[in-house]
Amino acid sequence: MSEERAEYDVVQNSTVCSFFVPGLPVAQPRQRHANIGGHVRNYIPKSDPVHTFKATVRLCCMRALPDGWNPDGPMRVVATFIFPRPATKTKKRGNVREPKTSKPDLDNLTKSLYDAITGVAWNDDKQVYKEYIGKYIAGDGDVIGVEVALFSGGQ
Repeated sequence: MSEERAEYDVVQNSTVCSFFVPGLPVAQPRQRHANIGGHVRNYIPKSDPVHTFKATVRLCCMRALPDGWNPDGPMRVVATFIFPRPATKTKKRGNVREPKTSKPDLDNLTKSLYDAITGVAWNDDKQVYKEYIGKYIAGDGDVIGVEVALFSGGQ
């Protein structure tokens, strides 16, 4: 069996959960450190926008989970982060979705997404065995946010 066919079979034998998270995607920031009573405490400030982003991801994911979803098995993730088009890249018409090669880093965007989904669609992000993730500048008709498809099972 070819690799392409094997990949198709995995998706065919999986339960799918797809959802869209509206709003500007937010990357996981670096933790800050405080020395309290001789102990170092790691934290992310409560005012950081990542908390609102994660809450929105959790809500969208919970609403989209199908009946019979198995949070214990292997997972595949397809996610597309869509960012606003900067004024310097705006044309009068014909804007197409294009790769975003500037900040934030893709791995930090993925961390915030996975942290938000943990405990909702899966027990731990170590269950993810395959991912296809991209970040793009919005084209005409695109809505800013994150397109997510999760595939549970399919072994």
